[in-house]
Amino acid sequence: RYNFRYGQTLKAIGNYSDADKILTNFYKSQGLNYINSGEYLSTIEKNSNQYVIDTVGFNTKYSDYPAFYTKDKLYVASASTSSKETPWNKEPTSDIFLVNDSELKVVSGEINTKYNEGSVVITKDGNTMYFTRNNYTNNKLGKDANKTIRLKLYKAERIDGKWTNVIELPFNNDDYSVGHPALSIDESKLYFVSDMQSNGNQGGTDIYEVELFDDGGYGTPFNMIGFNTVGNEMFPFIADNGSFFFSSNGHQFNLGGLDIYKSTPDENGVYGKVDNIGKPINSTMDDFAFVINSDSKTGYFSTNRSGTQSDDVYSFKENENYKACLLYTSPSPRDRQK
Repeated sequence: RYNFRYGQTLKAIGNYSDADKILTNFYKSQGLNYINSGEYLSTIEKNSNQYVIDTVGFNTKYSDYPAFYTKDKLYVASASTSSKETPWNKEPTSDIFLVNDSELKVVSGEINTKYNEGSVVITKDGNTMYFTRNNYTNNKLGKDANKTIRLKLYKAERIDGKWTNVIELPFNNDDYSVGHPALSIDESKLYFVSDMQSNGNQGGTDIYEVELFDDGGYGTPFNMIGFNTVGNEMFPFIADNGSFFFSSNGHQFNLGGLDIYKSTPDENGVYGKVDNIGKPINSTMDDFAFVINSDSKTGYFSTNRSGTQSDDVYSFKENENYKACLLYTSPSPRDRQK
């Protein structure tokens, strides 16, 4: 894993030639072939500029990222007023806010606590929310065997304009993290991210799918193998037209850090090939939490590229002058094998 992280660091400073050498050895150790940057950088360049990006007025000096986006509402994860800090970045824990006239208004109800809340997804009727939170249930903090506080997924109902009746999802576990929810178009499937070391884990955090039953029950989560890599896959989002977006640092056609990728379903609704959406959304640093309105062709994402304060939110709109070309497509899991 050291070589993987070192290779990503070299990409972040634009040193792709040395990154190729390091990552070739890493992927070889995993039994996988490595795609040289010379095979994909020019293609990503040609297929960039699908979107025009801009800054927003509601970023803070702390980490900010889109938590969910509907046709008229943007939810953002940002620093809370809690005195508690998140250990890995020494910033205040995060809450969920609603953007209102370029101001962040805390979401009312029982969602936010003194611990971290993150990505959410809300059903089309506006009455059910699935959201990410530190392992904190019924005012009790849970930890794994190493005293680490993991992430869990929770469900809440909207009653009289406030979020309440918070419950844990049944596939949570104190020993691994579960978070970053997304819903299929028909709301029959829930997608999430986990580092569970079972159910086909490919390495790091993977994207999983679980069926939602009409009686309120859940199926057995399974690994979306075609999306996942030896790196980290995070922040799934499904647009109204069915396009599946997520962030990853493990796909080899990568500019550096987390890049944002897209998969379009086939005529049977099955997701297959994965495309890097290119610049300026993606950069050599971390780019993640992509959300888009398919009708207005506008959206938001977060990044820690040069010029940001921590993780900052950027807005984007479709570039009307963009000439669509075939994006560089990820090799299938079978093709990636040696």
